[in-house]
Amino acid sequence: MKQARGFTLIELLIALVIISILASIALPAYQESTIKARRADARAALSSAAAEQEKWFFQFNGYTDDIDDLGGAASPEGFYTLTLSINAGVGTCVNAAPFNCYTLTATPTVGGPQEDDDDCTTLVVTHTGARSATGSNTERCW
Repeated sequence: MKQARGFTLIELLIALVIISILASIALPAYQESTIKARRADARAALSSAAAEQEKWFFQFNGYTDDIDDLGGAASPEGFYTLTLSINAGVGTCVNAAPFNCYTLTATPTVGGPQEDDDDCTTLVVTHTGARSATGSNTERCW
């Protein structure tokens, strides 16, 4: 008589427990990696908009105050929304003529997957090229 081959219920349960433990460790790490990777969308959008501002400055001797002139308010992948402010009279722009200073800000799109990014809630670049961010761990943002 041949002996039946297969797995016992105990062996299957042990394998299931091991897979569950590995998944509970891997899933949060994967989610953190995707959030971190999506920040590149904001960095690319800010760099592109800043480059367009410089082109605008050389052509018109001042920065534009319309985000649509810089490619629009959405980042390339749509994870971030860009805002533009012309800030004459603020900080290093106190004695500057109008439209000689700007700040570009990238914030996660409302309802998008980047809203869970607590480390980098906003990314900012100014006319001087200064980059900054807000959040709980801003040294990881740029």
